[in-house]
Amino acid sequence: MPSLTIVVPAYNEEKRIEGLVKGLGKSGFLVKNAEIIFVLDGKDRTREMVEKGAAGSGLAYRIIRGEKRLGKGGAVWMGFSEAKTEYVGFIDADEPVSMGELAGIAKRCMESGACVIASRDWGKRKGLRKYLSIAFNFIVRALFGIKEKDTQCGCKILPKRLLGEKPFLISGFAFDVELLERVRRNGGRIEEYPVEGGHLEGGKFSVIESPKMLLDLLLLRARGA
Repeated sequence: MPSLTIVVPAYNEEKRIEGLVKGLGKSGFLVKNAEIIFVLDGKDRTREMVEKGAAGSGLAYRIIRGEKRLGKGGAVWMGFSEAKTEYVGFIDADEPVSMGELAGIAKRCMESGACVIASRDWGKRKGLRKYLSIAFNFIVRALFGIKEKDTQCGCKILPKRLLGEKPFLISGFAFDVELLERVRRNGGRIEEYPVEGGHLEGGKFSVIESPKMLLDLLLLRARGA
């Protein structure tokens, strides 16, 4: 019986998902201890590529589909709501962490009982995205007092009990902040796990999402969620 569920939100990820699935299937720790739930809400061949990548791996996985566009936060929550395990987490399809780092994050969570989040060294990043991330982090600190330096890396694992019962208010890319705020309100701790912070090209995030992310944070703060 798996003790961990990893959710993979996947919106039209046919070009990238097979490599991630193969990586998951090569991790002895994940094959032994985890169920992977792929949440699909696009219209391409993502399901076919998941099945191809998982073939013969021994990986325990399920594929579920949303009836409409869910958004990243909505897809992750759908996967969490299907989980029957003590620990849950998610990883983005662009492989923001290596499989060794993912296993390390899971082990740290299970040992400490904390919400363990992947944390990149922004000093090694370049370009506009780096400075937008720094600015976003400053706003998160000001609004919620969350002091962790990287709230947005696409890999987090936590005890399921820290989630609460209600779906996320935020369905978009800023849902990570709501997740961390819930962990704190439910008496949990947050631990950062340093990672190299690589990712594949073709991600769905764009800087044009930044204004919506800011609006979502302001709405979340206003609702006191």
